[in-house]
Amino acid sequence: MASIAGIGCVFVKCVFPVWKVRSVKWTVPGIHGYGFALLGSGDAVFGITAVGYDDDDGIETWAAQLYAKQGSIQTIINDQGNTAQKCFLERVGTVEKMPAVIPGTDTTTRGVIRIKATRL
Repeated sequence: MASIAGIGCVFVKCVFPVWKVRSVKWTVPGIHGYGFALLGSGDAVFGITAVGYDDDDGIETWAAQLYAKQGSIQTIINDQGNTAQKCFLERVGTVEKMPAVIPGTDTTTRGVIRIKATRL
């Protein structure tokens, strides 16, 4: 099942990035050309869309659990079952709620939260 920090989600849409070499380009006034400094591996920022279905109170509780994880390092399991450990949750956005009906259940609300994360 898809999850963020052990919090169940119906969907966790994301692609886990791989580390890439980071660099900085610099110039010096009066000298032609450019210089580059290699900073090492990193640059693994990515976006996550978490989706949950429940009644209105259940979505508020789900969102509060995700809000509490902002600023922490967590494990994420996406829709395909791929797992990424040591992901820093930089920003957990505000829940977007919309009506949802799933026949035979008490589900009334669909919640969507967008998260900015960095793979460490």
